[in-house]
Amino acid sequence: MNNSINPYITAFKDIAQCRPETTLGSALSMINSSHEPVFVLDKNNKFLGLVSPYYTLFRKRYPYTTKVKSLIIVPPRINNSTHFYEIADFMISTRIYILPVMNEKEEIKGKVTARNIIKAAINQQELIKEIAESIKIEKAITARTDTKAKDIYSLLRQKATSRIILVNDKGKLAGIIARRDIEEAFTKPTTKQRFSTRKGKPINYSFDKEITTRFDSPISKFYIRNVLTAKKELGIEKVLQGMMRAGKNSIVIVDKNNYPSGIISIRTILKALAKLKPKREIPIIFRKPTKESTNYEMGKIYALLERLGKKLDKMSPVQQIKINFKKSKKPAGGIILFDITLQVEFFSGQNFIAEVKERKVEMGVREAIKRIEKQQRRS
Repeated sequence: MNNSINPYITAFKDIAQCRPETTLGSALSMINSSHEPVFVLDKNNKFLGLVSPYYTLFRKRYPYTTKVKSLIIVPPRINNSTHFYEIADFMISTRIYILPVMNEKEEIKGKVTARNIIKAAINQQELIKEIAESIKIEKAITARTDTKAKDIYSLLRQKATSRIILVNDKGKLAGIIARRDIEEAFTKPTTKQRFSTRKGKPINYSFDKEITTRFDSPISKFYIRNVLTAKKELGIEKVLQGMMRAGKNSIVIVDKNNYPSGIISIRTILKALAKLKPKREIPIIFRKPTKESTNYEMGKIYALLERLGKKLDKMSPVQQIKINFKKSKKPAGGIILFDITLQVEFFSGQNFIAEVKERKVEMGVREAIKRIEKQQRRS
C-alpha cells in the first residue's frame, strides 16, 4: 500500500457545509454519522474548520441554538505527502473520519475518508494480514432494550464509545444503538419545533423542552434491529472484508447462540492501521542549562519533551523540538533565574513558541510545556 494518501484523495463534494452563523441544531441535521463533520466556510468560501458531533454533543453538551462559529475545530493540516498511518492517528484522536486535504494556498483540494483508506488496505493481501494480527476486538458494551434514552446517552459518554449493543432479557443480541441514532432522537424535527420562515434548510431555534421528554423515552424507539454479525471462528480477515462489502461501520461478534461477545468498528481498524506506523524519533535539541546540571536532571527534561512530542505528533507531525536555557545575571542579593525558550516545529510549517522565566529549570520546562499545549488546543 502506498504510504502517502495521494491515491485515496477524492473530490470535495457531497459534503455538509455551513456558515459560522448557523446554529448547531441545523448543522447537525445535515449529517448521517457522529464521525462525519460539518465543514464551516465563510461568505468567501474560505475554510474555517469543522464542527464535530462527538465534541459538541458527547464530550460537551452545547445547546442546539449555539452558533457554530464558537464550536469550530481546526483539523490537522493534511497534504499529498501525509502518510496514511498519520491520517489514522488523526482520525482516532479527533473522532472525525472525513478530513480536508489542503493545497499550498491553504485551500481545500479534496477530502480523505476512513472508509477509503480501509478499503484500500484490506484489498492488499499482505497488509490485511498485518491489520488482522493487530486488530483487538473491542469488548461488547451492552444494555437492555428497555433502557431509557438518557441512560444510553450517559453510557456512551462514560465509556467513550460510539455504539452500545442491545440485548433482550436473556442476554441475546437484539439490536444496536449508535451515537448518531441518539443524535437523531434529539435533532429530528417534530410538529412542536419552531423553524425560521426563511427560504432554504430549516433552522431550529428551540426544542430543549422536547429534548428532555425524549431523554425519558425507552431506547426501543430509536435503536437499529438489523445488525451485521459474524462468528469469531470466521477469521478476522473475512470479518473485515464482509464489513466493508456490507457498507457498515461496525460488525458484532456473536457465538453460536447469538450472544454478543465483542465488536469491530471503523475505529478498531484505524487503531490497527496506526499500529503499523513506523516508529519515528522526534529530534529534541538542547544543551545543559549549567555545567553543574546532572545527567539525571537532563534525563527528566528529555522525558518531558519526548512525551510532549508524541502527544503533539498525533495531531500534526512534529519536525523537531528545541529548547534553550539562558542564565540571567544575578543582581546584588537577587536570585538566579533561567530564561527558557521552548519551540516546537511542525512539518506543516507551523511553529509554537513558549518563553518562561523560572528559578528552577524543571519547573520552567513544565510551565513551557503547558503553554505549548495551550497553543495547540487553540490552534
